[in-house]
Amino acid sequence: HMLGEPLARFGKVIVFDDPLTEGPSNTSKRVGTAQGLYIYTGKTNLSAFWAFTGFLDTEEVKGSLSFMG
Repeated sequence: HMLGEPLARFGKVIVFDDPLTEGPSNTSKRVGTAQGLYIYTGKTNLSAFWAFTGFLDTEEVKGSLSFMG
Protein backbone atom coordinates (compact mmCIF):
# COMPACT_ATOMS: atom_id res chain seq x y z
CA HIS A 1 0.00 0.00 0.00
CA MET A 2 1.07 3.55 -0.66
CA LEU A 3 1.56 5.87 2.34
CA GLY A 4 -1.56 7.88 1.49
CA GLU A 5 -3.86 4.84 1.51
CA PRO A 6 -6.02 4.20 4.61
CA LEU A 7 -4.40 0.87 5.60
CA ALA A 8 -0.96 2.52 5.69
CA ARG A 9 -2.30 5.13 8.16
CA PHE A 10 -4.32 2.75 10.37
CA GLY A 11 -3.30 3.11 14.04
CA LYS A 12 -1.15 6.18 13.50
CA VAL A 13 -1.43 8.67 16.37
CA ILE A 14 -0.80 12.39 15.87
CA VAL A 15 -0.39 14.67 18.91
CA PHE A 16 -0.43 18.44 18.53
CA ASP A 17 0.09 21.64 20.50
CA ASP A 18 -0.64 24.52 18.11
CA PRO A 19 -1.33 28.24 18.46
CA LEU A 20 -4.88 29.58 18.02
CA THR A 21 -4.93 32.88 16.16
CA GLU A 22 -7.51 35.51 15.23
CA GLY A 23 -7.16 34.65 11.55
CA PRO A 24 -5.38 32.33 9.10
CA SER A 25 -2.38 34.60 8.48
CA ASN A 26 1.01 33.85 10.06
CA THR A 27 0.98 37.41 11.39
CA SER A 28 -2.43 37.09 13.11
CA LYS A 29 -2.60 37.81 16.82
CA ARG A 30 -2.29 34.69 19.01
CA VAL A 31 -5.36 34.18 21.24
CA GLY A 32 -4.63 30.77 22.73
CA THR A 33 -3.53 27.19 22.15
CA ALA A 34 -5.07 24.01 20.73
CA GLN A 35 -3.81 20.76 22.27
CA GLY A 36 -4.96 17.27 21.44
CA LEU A 37 -4.63 14.20 19.29
CA TYR A 38 -6.10 12.22 16.45
CA ILE A 39 -5.88 8.53 15.66
CA TYR A 40 -6.44 7.03 12.22
CA THR A 41 -9.08 4.32 12.71
CA GLY A 42 -10.07 3.14 9.22
CA LYS A 43 -8.49 0.15 7.47
CA THR A 44 -10.45 0.48 4.23
CA ASN A 45 -11.49 4.14 4.38
CA LEU A 46 -9.91 7.31 5.66
CA SER A 47 -11.39 7.94 9.11
CA ALA A 48 -10.07 9.21 12.42
CA PHE A 49 -10.97 9.74 16.07
CA TRP A 50 -9.95 13.15 17.39
CA ALA A 51 -10.04 15.02 20.66
CA PHE A 52 -8.68 18.44 21.49
CA THR A 53 -9.02 21.35 23.87
CA GLY A 54 -8.85 24.98 22.83
CA PHE A 55 -7.40 27.20 25.53
CA LEU A 56 -8.25 30.90 25.11
CA ASP A 57 -6.18 33.54 26.86
CA THR A 58 -7.06 37.12 25.89
CA GLU A 59 -8.09 40.19 27.84
CA GLU A 60 -11.70 39.56 26.81
CA VAL A 61 -11.89 35.78 27.14
CA LYS A 62 -10.09 33.27 29.36
CA GLY A 63 -11.09 29.62 29.47
CA SER A 64 -11.18 26.39 27.53
CA LEU A 65 -13.49 24.35 25.34
CA SER A 66 -13.03 20.63 24.61
CA PHE A 67 -14.10 18.68 21.52
CA MET A 68 -14.18 14.99 20.69
CA GLY A 69 -15.41 13.06 17.69
